[in-house]
Amino acid sequence: MSRRADSMGKAAELAGERAGSAGRRLAEQQRLLASGEAQLRELEHFRDEYAGTLQGGVDVRALLNHRQFLQRINEAIEHQRGVVQRQREALEQERIRWLAARSRAKALESVARRFQDADRRADERREQAQADERTQRPPAAPWSDEDG
Repeated sequence: MSRRADSMGKAAELAGERAGSAGRRLAEQQRLLASGEAQLRELEHFRDEYAGTLQGGVDVRALLNHRQFLQRINEAIEHQRGVVQRQREALEQERIRWLAARSRAKALESVARRFQDADRRADERREQAQADERTQRPPAAPWSDEDG
């Protein structure tokens, strides 16, 4: 294999490793987003359940406490929505990085393959030329006892 094919093969291998690493980061970001969305759903579900717990005939203090707690839950929900939005944006950035790394790896693999194919064809032409040269040489005179 020529130096250029060998170098390109190494570059393609390194680019493939980088694409794999970017893919793992993308998967981790997807996991974080799923977790954040699940936490948001839990908060919303808790708020909906808690909002229905206040029964009639309660004093003003209990009503105020109930409203304050609902307000804190709503603030936590809004905070979590912000977290989820940032996770979605981070996921999109990781997706862009992964696509770029994968595209680069594929391009380098293609170039490396072309270099290897060109080297193989050159080797085949060289071998064919050598074989042609051997067949075109006149046969060597046989050894005889009379020459001797």
